[in-house]
This record gives sequence, structure tokens and C-alpha cells, in this order.
Amino acid sequence: LPGDIRVLTTSIYLDAQKLPLDLGDVHVDRVVHNVLTGMAPLLNEKSLRVECVGCDAPVVAHADSARVEQILLNLLSNALRFTPPLGTITVTLRPGDDAVSVTVADTGTGIPPGKLTAIFEPFVQVDSGLTRTVGGTGLGLTISRALARGMGGDLVADSDGASWAKFTLTLPGSAAD
Repeated sequence: LPGDIRVLTTSIYLDAQKLPLDLGDVHVDRVVHNVLTGMAPLLNEKSLRVECVGCDAPVVAHADSARVEQILLNLLSNALRFTPPLGTITVTLRPGDDAVSVTVADTGTGIPPGKLTAIFEPFVQVDSGLTRTVGGTGLGLTISRALARGMGGDLVADSDGASWAKFTLTLPGSAAD
């Protein structure tokens, strides 16, 4: 990136780490539903099948609703970008005693094993070559992980390196549970 763009993008990333959080009970099932509803036209345009497992029951986490939505929007946007037409995106909600997890899995290109940790670093992209066909700045996952950790959770990735990728967001369970 040219110097000025790199400085601006780095500043945006650093500012994201300082974003104030409004922690409280968040109905993660509703956030997932809202994000999927908003993305439906794009998902339909690409003929992607979306499965939602565990999304019908209430799942409550102790988090910031807007930040959870931001993370899920990023994960689902990535899945949309990297999954070929007629592929599948699966969102799985799992309540737990102390934590809630949301997994976004796709039947896309996968992530090479050597990049599973690196993709969370600023400006790192799975395919950064001149023939790259998928856009992005390489900051979405960095910011998403920083937000997850800021809420007391985490964001991790898994992949076979060729035909699927899976991202799991973990958040603290609700204090009311």
C-alpha cells in the first residue's frame, strides 16, 4: 500500500481497538437473524445456501450488541466473498454454561494451514498475489478478533486448506443465565 493509505488504515485499526463497549445481555440469535436478513439479497444473488443450526432458540451472551453484529457481518461477508456460487454457509449457535459460540463455516476456498494464525494480523490476506480475485484490505479479521477479545471472548479459525473454512466467535455467557 502507498504510505498515506497504510497510515490511514493503521489508524483506523488502532482506533477500533479503543472503541468503547456497551456490555449487556445480547440475544445472539436475534443478531444472527438480523445480519442474515440484511445479507439475503447478496446471498441469493450468488445462489448460496444458508443453514442456521441452533438459531431458533434464544441464545444470550454478555457482550456489546453492535460489536457482535459488526463481527458477524464481517465473518458472513468473508464467507460470501470466498464461497463459490451454489456453495453453502452454515451458522451454528451453541449456548454453554460460561460461554456462547457462533460458528460461521463455508464451502469456499479454504485457508492454508500456515495462514490460520497470520490472517488475524493487520494487512494479511490469504491470497495477496497480483492475480488475486477477491478484494479486501486485510483488516476485517484483525478488528473482529480485537473486538471479540475486548468483550472477553475470542475469534479463531480452522480450515482444511482447500475446500472449507470455519470461524468461531466465543463470547461470555449472560450473567442472567
